[in-house]
Amino acid sequence: MGVIRKINFGGISTYPDKIAADGKYLWVASGTDKKIYQIDKSGKLISTIDVSGINAYPQGLAADGKYLWFLDNTNDSIHQMDKSGNIIKTINLGEAPLFPIGLTTDGKYLWWIEYYSQNIYQMDKEGNVIKTIDISGITTKPQDITTDGKYLWFAEGLNEMIHQMDKEGNVIKSIPFDEVGCYIRGITTDGKYLWTIGTNARLLIQWSKN
Repeated sequence: MGVIRKINFGGISTYPDKIAADGKYLWVASGTDKKIYQIDKSGKLISTIDVSGINAYPQGLAADGKYLWFLDNTNDSIHQMDKSGNIIKTINLGEAPLFPIGLTTDGKYLWWIEYYSQNIYQMDKEGNVIKTIDISGITTKPQDITTDGKYLWFAEGLNEMIHQMDKEGNVIKSIPFDEVGCYIRGITTDGKYLWTIGTNARLLIQWSKN
């Protein structure tokens, strides 16, 4: 796994949190800004969606091609939204989540991480939990999750690691993230490449997957 390029995101957001790819574009969420930014893969800003009107704090972001999905840490919910910012539906995660923090989709299912329990949940798009994967033996500080369809990838900021896992919870490999001080908050894949975003250095980084 190697760095292909780095893009400074500081001119767009003061605190970029999460990232998703829809194939053509990247989308970056900031809980502090209460905004979701659409950018091209060179880092150029295309559009901005303000989610402050629903009192949302986006802490996870996914794209399934047609829609965006974002995890709302304030209300323990997942919102489905079109790319113009209109909410389609909201899934309430109930009382169990303590700090839902990362979200992805493989097209059919949603996958999300809970920070304190260190669990990954597979859920259908109606909100029904399919299975739970305990990753507490791998990380104590998960930050975000993505999938390329076959594998899950999740990042932990404190120990600066990226873990590749099959959908049954078996770790394939763990990769040290050596961009010191970046503190990974978001990870996504466009199928071919991995992309991470870090809040401290405000760096968007494109990576090879090998």
